[in-house]
Amino acid sequence: MSKSKKLWIAKEDGEKTTGIQHIGDEIPKGYELIDTLLVDSSGWGRKGEPALTLDQFFLQVKKGLGYATVDAGQFQVQVGVFKKKMDSYTATGLAEGFVEAESEEQIIEAWQYLVDTGLAWSLQGFFERTARQLIDDGVITEKVKTEGV
Repeated sequence: MSKSKKLWIAKEDGEKTTGIQHIGDEIPKGYELIDTLLVDSSGWGRKGEPALTLDQFFLQVKKGLGYATVDAGQFQVQVGVFKKKMDSYTATGLAEGFVEAESEEQIIEAWQYLVDTGLAWSLQGFFERTARQLIDDGVITEKVKTEGV
């Protein structure tokens, strides 16, 4: 049985760690790759070079995102940045407030998910009213209906 490869999940912006696990091209279940960062691993890197120094990398670390190396060379590593995929339960929980949000952007993403999947229109009235208000305010967009030919 193979050992499960794990992401390092930042608990706060700018958090530092002493090691990030290598996962290669594996995408951990429930997550999606949103970015990759080239980071110096030699300790000799300098600001202004293509690869981020460790200090520059840690400044880019954001609360709630996951990090793992996805490729490694002799002097640099590619660090994958992962975020948890939105699902119906999480989106509903964020909208109602029983799932704690990591940011305002996450709440907006949840409402957009509810509209895109149609859940906002099939759950209790609070969801429909709030979704409609967010659309009217330009915070989220209404899913465009396309007709089949």
